[in-house]
Amino acid sequence: MIWTLVILLGILNSNKDLGVSSKNNNLLSGWIHILPESKLSLRGKTNLNQYTCHCQPTKSTFEFSIEQKENTCIFKTTQFAINTTNLDCKNRLYNFNIKKSLESNKYPNIYIHLLGIKETGTPKYIFPYTWHQIEISTLVIIREKALIQNVPAFAFKISDKKYRLQGNHLMSMKEYQIYPSDLMFGMVKVDDGVAFHFDFLLEIR
Repeated sequence: MIWTLVILLGILNSNKDLGVSSKNNNLLSGWIHILPESKLSLRGKTNLNQYTCHCQPTKSTFEFSIEQKENTCIFKTTQFAINTTNLDCKNRLYNFNIKKSLESNKYPNIYIHLLGIKETGTPKYIFPYTWHQIEISTLVIIREKALIQNVPAFAFKISDKKYRLQGNHLMSMKEYQIYPSDLMFGMVKVDDGVAFHFDFLLEIR
């Protein structure tokens, strides 16, 4: 999500004033702010319909530190969390079911550690007003089980300090040993796959 920042910051274009500190040519650090217009949701399916559960990070501002290696940027101790106790699926039954499956009372957060990012399309430099295809490597922890998730996304540079990031990523809950319960006495079957959809507006401060 926010993980696209390393390429968006124009690390490959070092003459920009990015508002971040630099210890050397390959290491940058600073703060990312998620603007209120940003959107994040979990989307799933049943045998009857689709459902969308809106969610949000636990904090709107977090610290980042990155190192550039060739066409890949490596994050250093950069992470954030998504709160599962306030998921809103616009349906009381779905709200109850997904929170029960995630054991929100015991594990109130999904943790996302940002590991690395690389541009998968062309060109190899970030220009403003152009969408760029990227891949983000993350470590996602759900109910204390951690798995690597490689997330495809598109990044857009609005200005030197504002960026937009869009994408979605389908995850298997069985891989996290989560088995959603069927609803209405088994008449409604809940699919295993859950997709993260995100549309973030980011600002470097």
